[in-house]
Amino acid sequence: MDSSTPVVDTFGQFIWRDIIQHGAPSNRNFFVSDRPATFDLAADSTIGLAYFQHLACGDSATSNSCGRSVPSNAIIGRYRFLSYDLDGNILLDKALSSSRTVVMRNTIFTTDNIKYVSNGGGYIFSGNYANGTSMNTGFILRISDSGDSIWWREPRPRLSNPFEDFLKIHLTKQTSDGGFVGVGANLFLLSLASQQGNMQRGFVFKLDSNGCYEPGICPNSML
Repeated sequence: MDSSTPVVDTFGQFIWRDIIQHGAPSNRNFFVSDRPATFDLAADSTIGLAYFQHLACGDSATSNSCGRSVPSNAIIGRYRFLSYDLDGNILLDKALSSSRTVVMRNTIFTTDNIKYVSNGGGYIFSGNYANGTSMNTGFILRISDSGDSIWWREPRPRLSNPFEDFLKIHLTKQTSDGGFVGVGANLFLLSLASQQGNMQRGFVFKLDSNGCYEPGICPNSML
């Protein structure tokens, strides 16, 4: 495990640091890896931290097969949320519900950024996940201060051709009216029939406080 949450003083000396420890299902080809974590400070200076962890690879006769990113070897992983006080004590540590457990096949999961929502509104963070195939989907998850899911949204460009290979939400921030704005990137096919003509475009979107484009019109939700 590589992830740590250091705090240093003005002279660059460590005040405290923590190697995040989690157990994982073990088999003879055991493999665990954390994606780099991202964090933000709440109004009370609580550190909110989110990251994605590979728990283990599928059992196989080949040693450490999952470390070779072979598509047929699934890597099981999930997103996690932790919060620390400034003394280094863990206040909360939980997986973001069992429905966030996903299968990764030869692709990359990320948690790009986590942002504190003002006035005790919890946190939002964004990234991407795989849906069990080679396709990836960008998401925004809003959670409470206790780490409970409030909503999960998957904003997308409104394209005439809906086939997408890869969609990722890079950044999401709260707006003055309580909503959220974000930017992402989208890779799609111009011709599904020919499987040719890949095009990648950036896009921007605005959501209200409930994660909807307009009242009652929300991006695809996993909740």
